Amino acid sequence: MRSKLRTASCAMKELYDRCMRDARYAEGYRVWLHNPRCRRGLSLKLQNPWEGPYTVVVVPSAVTYKIKRGHKWALVMHADRLWCYYGPGSFSWGSDEPEEEGSAEEDVPEVMEDVPKEVEEAVGGDAGDSQLVVETAAHPGLHCRPPVYLRDFELS
Repeated sequence: MRSKLRTASCAMKELYDRCMRDARYAEGYRVWLHNPRCRRGLSLKLQNPWEGPYTVVVVPSAVTYKIKRGHKWALVMHADRLWCYYGPGSFSWGSDEPEEEGSAEEDVPEVMEDVPKEVEEAVGGDAGDSQLVVETAAHPGLHCRPPVYLRDFELS
């Protein structure tokens, strides 16, 4: 009986060690804290379980870290609940730098560039009480009418 328990224990430890990550943080490192909590009235699926960034203050042992965020109390957490913080992300839409010459935006054609003259007149001309009928480029004889719920809609 004991040999079977020992064999099962070794097998479980081997499986656990496969997925185990070796996380080592020094003092001054910034980390995320995994703290899943359910706020009342909100779906747990849509909540972010990561808080931070926290700063590692002291390393009491190989697997525990004392972390602090701002002027709040320091917390002692296990390494399994921490993840390395790499800084804020850099996104292309957030930069104020001018774009390089020859960018992809210059290759984009204007919207009304290839529109047939008949369609342009129908859109820009006096529509009056008539409906807007647009001729598609793929099928020149095919006219698209607006849906029923947009029949009373007037172009300004």
